[in-house]
Amino acid sequence: MTTDFLLTVKSKDGIKYVARSVKPSLDLEDKRTIEKLEIERLFWKSQNIEWGIITDKEYDGNFTYNMDWFHPCRELPFEFSKDETMRLIDELRFMLFRYDARLFDVFNQFDYDFNLPKGSALALFRHAIATKQIKADMLQRIETTRYVKEVIILDEINNEEEVAFDIC
Repeated sequence: MTTDFLLTVKSKDGIKYVARSVKPSLDLEDKRTIEKLEIERLFWKSQNIEWGIITDKEYDGNFTYNMDWFHPCRELPFEFSKDETMRLIDELRFMLFRYDARLFDVFNQFDYDFNLPKGSALALFRHAIATKQIKADMLQRIETTRYVKEVIILDEINNEEEVAFDIC
């Protein structure tokens, strides 16, 4: 199967899963591709999971760019204990939620304040988003020159529905 994403959708009604396959629209003209997608659709139907196809005509490049940028940091590139990682992410979240500055300014200040090697805060940020500890607007291109409020979803408490993306 070629399922690319299994989304976890949390709402007041509970948790549901949604499967999505990403295909270039031209691939949908190929008979064999359609046959494979039908097998995939039947599989997800048997699992009672909503399935669908996303084509290049239905998404913009920002989401893909962001996923490509965050996914490698699901595992941190340096060694911290689990407790130390959690503590640092909590501190980073606090700093991000407190200051409306450019991301790179917050990251530089964080590295300085915690006496970390340059780039540590950026790696923690990418890890926190990849592991759903910080929520970001994945439809906006996430670049360190952007302001915190342009990237981070600050009002986590009032969100009635939360969508998490996992790459399959």
